[in-house]
Amino acid sequence: TSGQAGAGQTDVQRPAEMNIPASEIAVRDFFDRHAAYYERSWDTLAHGLHVGIFDRGPGGSLESAYQRSRDHVENLLGWIAPLGRDSHVLDVCCGSAATLDQLVAHSGGRGLGIDISEAQLALATRLRSPERLSLRQGSASGLSEIVGDCAPFTHAFSQEGLLFAHDKVASVRGL
Repeated sequence: TSGQAGAGQTDVQRPAEMNIPASEIAVRDFFDRHAAYYERSWDTLAHGLHVGIFDRGPGGSLESAYQRSRDHVENLLGWIAPLGRDSHVLDVCCGSAATLDQLVAHSGGRGLGIDISEAQLALATRLRSPERLSLRQGSASGLSEIVGDCAPFTHAFSQEGLLFAHDKVASVRGL
């Protein structure tokens, strides 16, 4: 891997060689190919995707649904263990890092986002708070190798990203 990924690092840390299974390569390639579409069509304010809490009636927007989802994750993590200036948050399969960015912005802590998609990490690099957020490219199945030098974390989460991990047990152990 190249360099250390500390808070304030705006460049994505990429492994020199990712030894990942074909199933995860397919996931990476899918998200890389569709990144521009997601940026234009999902949540145009924060550029989040996939996870939303939608209104039952008419009039709700994608942006408000995604914001409610980010708020929900923040509330759940804060309920489990309060978020604060000393928080070090890990987002596994962070995508554009919208939720992670909100968590560290509100808490004053710092965060590390891991994702397999170079295109999603490029979007995150362009949109997010580099002073408190670091990003690394890699497979969730190899999580312990990717984040070992940044541990410990006070909080860790993944919004459906572990569904795409080839070795889910290794992913969870890496937390």
